Amino acid sequence: MDRDPHHHGATIVTGGPLIFLGATAVPELIDVLVDINQAGGSWAPRGILDDNPDLAGTTIAGLPVLGPLERVAEHPDARFVFAIGSHSTRLARHSILCRLDLPDDRYATLIHPGAKVYASASIGAGSIIHFGAVIANGVRLGRWVIVLWNSVIGADSRVGDGALITSQVTTNSGVRIGSYSFIGSASAIAEAVTIGPGAMVGMRSLVLRNVASGTFQFGDPPRILSRQEVPDGIIANWEEFTR
Repeated sequence: MDRDPHHHGATIVTGGPLIFLGATAVPELIDVLVDINQAGGSWAPRGILDDNPDLAGTTIAGLPVLGPLERVAEHPDARFVFAIGSHSTRLARHSILCRLDLPDDRYATLIHPGAKVYASASIGAGSIIHFGAVIANGVRLGRWVIVLWNSVIGADSRVGDGALITSQVTTNSGVRIGSYSFIGSASAIAEAVTIGPGAMVGMRSLVLRNVASGTFQFGDPPRILSRQEVPDGIIANWEEFTR
């Protein structure tokens, strides 16, 4: 088992048996693992757990689907990649993680070697940082955060647990992105703006003012398209993260 001591003072495991939780993103994450392993990692993907019964017994990207998520207990030596993530599942991610109730150190943190993570940044367990992403100085990412290709998280920003930052997003410094929120591709977020927990920002949006929790905001200039009730557990998670 290999360990990388170079990110935010914490020890990030970079090898060992690995199982994906959720099937949809597995093909692209396999490519991330190939690049990590070529840079010195030693991850050994074993299979996929997914609650879709139609996938049981099939293979995806060469990996077998081993059954539903509840079978995590059958793999005590493996770490898990939490690969469930889209605008429609952003709130469900929290309930799934609570249901699995695994300790943080059972989740693999994947940082593509082509990403730039400043030495003073902090990356939470289970987060996935893709190629070309920049995590600037003083940034704190929570657990299970996904940052896709070529996105920039500006200095001293905070991104709560389970947030999804899609490709080519740019945030200025001091931004707060709430737990289990979703930021669409090519969006820009101004300095010191807060995106509430469970909120969703549509692609190519310009965000100049705070976005309330559970709000779906889209466009430039921005328009509020809908609001959704955010579970109390997500609100509490964000409040704890920002204390």
